Amino acid sequence: MMDPLTNNTKENILKVNGNYVKVNPGIIPRETVILMVQAFRTGSPDIDAKDYSEEFFLNPILVMENDASRFYVINAYRPFITKENWRFDCGVAGYDNTNGLPPNIPTILRFEDYSNRVFLYKSPEYASAHVNAILTHKRNPYNRASLAHNLLNEEITAFLKIALLSKINANGLNITMDESEIRTSPKYVGEIIDRNKVFYEKAQRLVKEKPEWSEYYHQFVNDILYEFCEFNPERLEKRINGIISQEMSAFSELVKLWPDILQETKEIKQRGLPIRRIR
Repeated sequence: MMDPLTNNTKENILKVNGNYVKVNPGIIPRETVILMVQAFRTGSPDIDAKDYSEEFFLNPILVMENDASRFYVINAYRPFITKENWRFDCGVAGYDNTNGLPPNIPTILRFEDYSNRVFLYKSPEYASAHVNAILTHKRNPYNRASLAHNLLNEEITAFLKIALLSKINANGLNITMDESEIRTSPKYVGEIIDRNKVFYEKAQRLVKEKPEWSEYYHQFVNDILYEFCEFNPERLEKRINGIISQEMSAFSELVKLWPDILQETKEIKQRGLPIRRIR
């Protein structure tokens, strides 16, 4: 369902009635160390803002009550290990941090796990291990940013993830980064405006077509105008590049600190603190 790089849902995927993944039998070498295991997560939080907005257009009351029109049901799920660039999820998790773990990206854009996925993508010695458990989440709308804010958030994170993949180098638990500036372009900002004007125009139509829910759709119209700078290309480009600059500054500081953190991990281990391996 997801694009492996950006983790965004593929186009029209929620209209598909079935998705299947075939798990092949294999052998795990005896010397393998499982650093982290994860459960498979499903539920409304995994729906992209663009898909969740479509749910909102169908029935804003249902969305406000923390539900969706369709359910995704998983069956015959098995434990497995994969090199696919899937995101890491810790609803059920086990860690072996004897030698430290890859860092998480400090971000306000809600993609902290992306550095783990870069390690998985770039390091031949890493893979993703899943237990045979499924965790269901419900998206709680209480005290949450607007759908329009999340639409912009997903546009910026998709751009930044693609840019970061070429800039981050992972070797073992070490991480380095190309410090050259990342900026979006007027062309890409124009594409963002075109994609999200569709939601704006649909909400405007629904204000008239469904008067019983017009207040919800009208609020969406106001929110999307605010978040996307009234679709003014120059203002929106300036806003997006400001957010990207802030994100890259925080990540750059982490990269500088990371060698010291790894060294401290080694020293803690050398001091002989109790270590218990779970078998």
